[in-house]
Amino acid sequence: MYKKIGSFNFSTYSFIPEIDDLVDSFASKALDELKYSIYVQFILQNNEFEFANLEKNLVRDVVSKNIVFGLDIPSEMALMVLSQIFNIEIEEFLKVPFNELEKSRNKKVEILFEDFQIKDSAYESLNSISFPQNEVSNSYPRYYKLYRARNCILKKFNQRYYSHKTLTKLVQNIYEEFKQGLYTICLSKNHKKLSFNSLDNILNKVINEYINQILNSVKLGKTMEEGEQAAYKINSLLNTADIKSKVFNAYNFQFKTNFSDTLKFESYVSLAEELIKIIETYLKDIPLKIEKIHVERFSDYRMIVLGEIFGSFNNAPLLIGECIDAYDEKLKSETVKKVLEENLSISEFEIALRVQNIAIDEKIYKKPLLEDVEVLSHSMFLSWQSEIYDALGGHRKPTFVDISNNEKDNSTWFIVKGFSCGNKDTELAYSIGKDKLTRYLELLYYFVSPEDEYDFKIADPYVLYNKNSGNLLLGRKESGYKRAKKIDDFSNELFLFLNKLSSSQQKISNNIKSSIKLYYEFINTEDIFAKAKLLVSILEAIFAERESEKLSMYSAIIIAGTNYSSKAENITFKNMREILYWDLIEFIDAVRSESHPLMLEETIDRFKVFTKNILGTYIYNIPWEDREAYAVKDILLWILHINPADEHIYHGGAQND
Repeated sequence: MYKKIGSFNFSTYSFIPEIDDLVDSFASKALDELKYSIYVQFILQNNEFEFANLEKNLVRDVVSKNIVFGLDIPSEMALMVLSQIFNIEIEEFLKVPFNELEKSRNKKVEILFEDFQIKDSAYESLNSISFPQNEVSNSYPRYYKLYRARNCILKKFNQRYYSHKTLTKLVQNIYEEFKQGLYTICLSKNHKKLSFNSLDNILNKVINEYINQILNSVKLGKTMEEGEQAAYKINSLLNTADIKSKVFNAYNFQFKTNFSDTLKFESYVSLAEELIKIIETYLKDIPLKIEKIHVERFSDYRMIVLGEIFGSFNNAPLLIGECIDAYDEKLKSETVKKVLEENLSISEFEIALRVQNIAIDEKIYKKPLLEDVEVLSHSMFLSWQSEIYDALGGHRKPTFVDISNNEKDNSTWFIVKGFSCGNKDTELAYSIGKDKLTRYLELLYYFVSPEDEYDFKIADPYVLYNKNSGNLLLGRKESGYKRAKKIDDFSNELFLFLNKLSSSQQKISNNIKSSIKLYYEFINTEDIFAKAKLLVSILEAIFAERESEKLSMYSAIIIAGTNYSSKAENITFKNMREILYWDLIEFIDAVRSESHPLMLEETIDRFKVFTKNILGTYIYNIPWEDREAYAVKDILLWILHINPADEHIYHGGAQND
């Protein structure tokens, strides 16, 4: 794959593994039903975004036929959720346990490039390669089917309202809410069946949670050893005074009388506060000073009750199965709608950004430069903050952003208004506001400044105002400290290679020098279209070619085998080259037409790694002492020789990643 995401395997269970597996299996199936429901309702039936038959088939191939529950949500919201579910599944294919990250399947290359004898007939074989098929066949590995399906959805959108992070969390929340919904049914159907002994067990566990909270509080501000000693001493005092039994006896009747009410959040909080008062009453006789005992989380309390329910019945799996049957399509639809409303509401934002190295005439302060951009002096910026706090009506204690006198002399504040995104998407809001101001300033500088004065910088801090919620975020984007790369971070092998490369500078072709410069420019560029264009420019420089088909074919030849490591599916180099060819065609076409920004955002890292590997393959394998005798196409012929078209990738294949 184009990257590996390290993963740990933790063995943690809320209950016994058998119960956890049943609950997780239910939530996964419900998520599969959601995928199929979105496909049927928003792609097949209500085809608002005009999916072509080919695109419909792409999505159909990665969703399992399932029950359909109706969704009362906007089409664009449903499709963004579906694309993110696909994205999460794609990333699962990239995860590798940390203990396997260093293991790689290496095929011993039969012949090194410098020993490879190029024949004239080999050039003919290179020119005869073609990839006429653009359909996703059944033989495609699932990763690539998901990749195509996700891309065809993302290509329907030109603007992002929710960040990748927010959408990932949303899908996780839907999954978790399915589980919590199942737990709620289990509690509702079975809590009245618990015996008095079971209720005693629950109350004792709850009291223990509060005692542990007290013991943990005395550890604060101490070393581990000191904290453990202090907690041991307090616990001994609590045991001597028989605090647990006294609290249990004082609260037992009230707890059993109101047990059903404790399963409702509002009632739980008030009853928990009553329990805390009882605990505090008995703690008065103990030489213990704690600031406050907090109400334990409602979700933790539910798990305590569920644990007692599952432990009290002979056949917990059967009980869970009955609850799963009760979780009907209507409840699932309501669950999804609830999570989406809580997480995907849209807000209007306003942001104050500080710009260095720009001087503004006082005459235009407070005047709108554009409909949604105005400029302020530093004192005006402080007034802008005051006005916002006044509008909030004293609901929040003012915290004003200020800068040093030295910075004031070289700074101007710009207020960017009139843009929207997800209510909780503060990082995306910052990015939208910054991009909007950057585009305006670049246009301004183009007309009024010499080229050597293009040095404005959007600097920290910034103030982001959510006009719907009234929240203010005082933020910084730079950590203030960046660790310099140490010389001893580099290996001896790299030093030797760089020394050899440096001594051959005159022999390095201009296209390779240009590629390295373009890659450095890519790293320091933020705009997604500009970054993507630079990657394509690097490929054009490496291969001395502009034709999309040839760029894609040459790149696919080098990449195939370095981007795939699944034992589950046998696939030949020919198959993989065909898949990559059409992936590259899609990427290059989007770059050159400056379209599909969301798709480019999701795929840019993949093609960055591909481009870097292609450049590295050439640099590491060309014998620099006799570089003039070789071209990049010679590398392609060598790879075609060591990785024949009909060879299966997993059982062989040279790696350059």
